[in-house]
Amino acid sequence: MIVGIISSCFNYKNETCRPYYIGTFTIDTNNLHVDYKNIILQQGWMSVKLISDSTGNYYFNTNDPILKMCEGTWYTRSDNLDGECIGYVKQNNLRAEHTSGFSIAGKIDDSINFILPFMQQIGENN
Repeated sequence: MIVGIISSCFNYKNETCRPYYIGTFTIDTNNLHVDYKNIILQQGWMSVKLISDSTGNYYFNTNDPILKMCEGTWYTRSDNLDGECIGYVKQNNLRAEHTSGFSIAGKIDDSINFILPFMQQIGENN
């Protein structure tokens, strides 16, 4: 009887955070290190938007080859004991998934690392 109760807890599917991954996102330059701000300005990325759809794909509204390599997929899961909704992002240019939302990591010319934190535009989630 206890086994049945425990296994039913793991089948609980909490997708409350799913809407936070769907919509249009812009680069959040608040509290961003000046080096990353300079990269954004130098690369012409100030108006770049990350667009994420309900199928679990995200892409950028630009043909910039550096950002195109950073596109990928996302999904939500609630597999911990508390049943929390956790979002996972898998970038095409990275091997591992991460749970830090749309904080996109990349590299320019194999020497300059960057992180672009994206925030959802108000009223844009579906």
